[in-house]
Amino acid sequence: MPRAMHAWHNERCRSEAVNWGDFGCPCAELFVTDDGEQGIRVFIEEADPNCFAVEQFVADYLKRHGFPDVVVVASW
Repeated sequence: MPRAMHAWHNERCRSEAVNWGDFGCPCAELFVTDDGEQGIRVFIEEADPNCFAVEQFVADYLKRHGFPDVVVVASW
């Protein structure tokens, strides 16, 4: 999980509703769809569920570090 400060320095992320003081990832899980697609679902807390730039930032970070099929889910 990228440090919150990395996302904070991204201008698109900074403009979204995020509680940067408590922002984090409580868990992640492997998933397989009915169609056989596999990946990792990452849950981030203290971010608006509509904060697409933050979700994309986290997904891109994880893809660059060897996790190709990532779905990020934000919640308060």
